Amino acid sequence: MTQGFSAGKATLSQADFTAALGKCAKPSVDDTGDLFSVFDKSGEGQMNVNELVAQVSDLIGKREITEKEVKQITKEFCTKGKLSYRDFVTSILA
Repeated sequence: MTQGFSAGKATLSQADFTAALGKCAKPSVDDTGDLFSVFDKSGEGQMNVNELVAQVSDLIGKREITEKEVKQITKEFCTKGKLSYRDFVTSILA
């Protein structure tokens, strides 16, 4: 079974979605990191991972991605509940 994304009646396969994204300009690490910096209360390049979970849930819906999945994706970049977001962004945009 091919995984796809559905918007109303239209369905887009994951392969087509990935191909379409490949045609988009890649955002810069600095610009993307700046988005995360809004949640950096101390200015040390870290944010509370629970804040990220809450923001992701609000943006894309709790049924689309779970807290466990967000934490799994970010665990390599977390220490004591804090996400080193610049390292995370650098990794995902590499």
